[in-house]
Amino acid sequence: MISVTLDIDAKPLAGGMKALLAAALDLGPAWDVIGRRWVDRNRERMAEGVGPDGQAWKPSQRALRDGGQTLLDTRQLEGSLTHLADAQGVTIGTDLVKAPALHFGATIVPKVAKFLRFFIPGRGWVFAKKVVLPPRPFVGIGQGDHEEFAEILANHLRRRLEEAKSGGGPSGSGAPA
Repeated sequence: MISVTLDIDAKPLAGGMKALLAAALDLGPAWDVIGRRWVDRNRERMAEGVGPDGQAWKPSQRALRDGGQTLLDTRQLEGSLTHLADAQGVTIGTDLVKAPALHFGATIVPKVAKFLRFFIPGRGWVFAKKVVLPPRPFVGIGQGDHEEFAEILANHLRRRLEEAKSGGGPSGSGAPA
């Protein structure tokens, strides 16, 4: 009978495995990079006047009248986009009260009076029984975003593993190399 014994010293792998596990448990830095990029992508689409699905928004009456861009007249909405990242993931959004109506659309009707009353520069005071805001989705994941975000996570894990191999500490960034 012939027997062969193979002994493998796994000690050199232990450091890399610990670093990979640590990176997998603390993805906060990578999620932060993804959050910043996700906000940027949504701002880029706002400037293009399209939603995350690539569909063009219906132009607002103000943009048609004044020649501006829909949802960008004061830049308040665009500037309010932010992200919150932790070790578990990332959320983006805005704290503007009007944001859901702008994103999902809304029908605004008077609560007490018979008419809504608002001022439009160049036209003066306008009275309306209702105002319909069409949906203009401005927050979401668009084409190509999934791939870019997955690459950021993969780069973060690769870097953490390389740092463990070399004995260095974490760099903290999940940005693409």
